[in-house]
Amino acid sequence: MRPRDAIIPASEQLYRTVEADWVDGNRVLAFAVDGEGSSCARSAYATAAATLEAAKTLRAPENGLVWITPGQLPVDFLASNSVSYDVFAYDEPKAGNESHCEIRWRRVSDRPTTDHLKKVRGAAKDELKRAIAAQMTILVPPTRIAAIGS
Repeated sequence: MRPRDAIIPASEQLYRTVEADWVDGNRVLAFAVDGEGSSCARSAYATAAATLEAAKTLRAPENGLVWITPGQLPVDFLASNSVSYDVFAYDEPKAGNESHCEIRWRRVSDRPTTDHLKKVRGAAKDELKRAIAAQMTILVPPTRIAAIGS
């Protein structure tokens, strides 16, 4: 397994697979962003096509693909709880998935660098998710998967 990169370049595309309910037309909705680290695939280590095919095999409803770059992530985002957050890409290669990284957030303050492991709840969490989703671009629009027995 490759070693973790301390920094992901600001212009590198991060791919995230999405379900049909996570987009509305050409807009990515907050559902596409996890509340505790959104898994993505780094374009430096995976292609868009390979990322989408792997997801279709593991999670059929996630048959669309969006992207964002670390440079598009909100910095010093002031939430309604009067706390500012930085959103960043964290490289986290895994066995069998060396392209894996996560989109995370942490408080902008005198907090330790491990603050991104703390949970954010309530309105601030929803605001962060919406701000991230608003910056995502749809690369492959997802399609609805027919329910079994319908």
